[in-house]
Amino acid sequence: MTKILVVGGLTSIGRHLCLKIRREQIAERLCIVDKSLPQLSYLSREMEDAIVPCFIQGDMSKQDTVDKIFGMDDWDWVINFQSEIPYDQIDEIYQQGIYDLSMFVGEKAAQNRVKCFVQWSSMDVYESLSNKPSKEGDKLQPVTRNGKWKAKADTDLSRIPGLNVVIFRPSMVYGPHASFAYSAFSSPMGLNSVAVWVSLGLIHKYLGESMTITETGETRYVAAFISETVRRRLSMLQDGQSSGNPKLGSTIFQIPLIFVRVFSMALTIEQKHIVQFFQSVTGIEAGFLPPTDDFEAQMIDLVDEMNEYLLSTWNHMLRVAGIRATPVSPYLDNEFVRIRSFSIDGTKITRETGFEYTEKCLTFENALEALLDFEERGLWPRVLGQGQIVAASNDGNVPL
Repeated sequence: MTKILVVGGLTSIGRHLCLKIRREQIAERLCIVDKSLPQLSYLSREMEDAIVPCFIQGDMSKQDTVDKIFGMDDWDWVINFQSEIPYDQIDEIYQQGIYDLSMFVGEKAAQNRVKCFVQWSSMDVYESLSNKPSKEGDKLQPVTRNGKWKAKADTDLSRIPGLNVVIFRPSMVYGPHASFAYSAFSSPMGLNSVAVWVSLGLIHKYLGESMTITETGETRYVAAFISETVRRRLSMLQDGQSSGNPKLGSTIFQIPLIFVRVFSMALTIEQKHIVQFFQSVTGIEAGFLPPTDDFEAQMIDLVDEMNEYLLSTWNHMLRVAGIRATPVSPYLDNEFVRIRSFSIDGTKITRETGFEYTEKCLTFENALEALLDFEERGLWPRVLGQGQIVAASNDGNVPL
């Protein structure tokens, strides 16, 4: 069996991977390191039971912490999820939480001759609004600071002598039991942009208003579910382990939309289909307003005004529902609203590894599972209609 070190094990996908490793007894020893604490990370009970016995709190962007963790055992696999950092932070925060952490861990892994180093990257290393799906070898042209430092980490990790590295770049990620570090369905359009958009929908439902989306119905995203992503990663690593020599080399694989199960890598989802799910879940009408040439400048001007209005309403809704604390917020970051469309080609991993998907399409049931998870954990209010919220205390309708 294998000794596995997971860095960033409390992140949205990290927690699912750790649960699967424990549940299927894949590792002889599992060490989970994260700067955060499990008790503050909104884990499910099953995840908490799986993660806590293997957990060590530590900041892996510090060399002394890296030396300590690698001194504990001879790790076979090192899987790096880095830090989940919100949008609109200064460069120094991304550099430390993404680049410095990745390089410290990657260099130490090479020195210790780990069998495989897995780097969890992002689709936003590519250009937004590309007219065709980006492939692994395409030019890196990040549109966010997060993407900038992930692109640099990907490039420099691939240059470390002796490091057997595989890089995963996901597109949309969504599913239950997510973390909420990103203000945005864990990627620009990942687990928590779901939370942003649906919380916006709940606000409009509560106010009895329709919602307008500044895109066209043909805006494309490519997507996949979380447990499927986890299954894909482990199957590759186990395949390498059984042969005695991982067949990964210095390799990059892209993963379209992720829900913690996954859709066909080649599946392209248009905005109009996502909006159909959105309307089904929230019960409000949503229309499109095609963006103009000065869309970005207009949105930046509006964001502060929108946030003041939306947050005031959201806080009122939370009080009515009796929710004292939640990490979910409709807050819109300037960087987030500038991200318009992403489409990546995720077929390489199926061609080169033989991996097959168990879920071939986006379903209402999968989408609803993630949203009901938020509601069941008491992280956002249940809105019945205009001015009506189910209060947590008496399960009755409370008017505005």
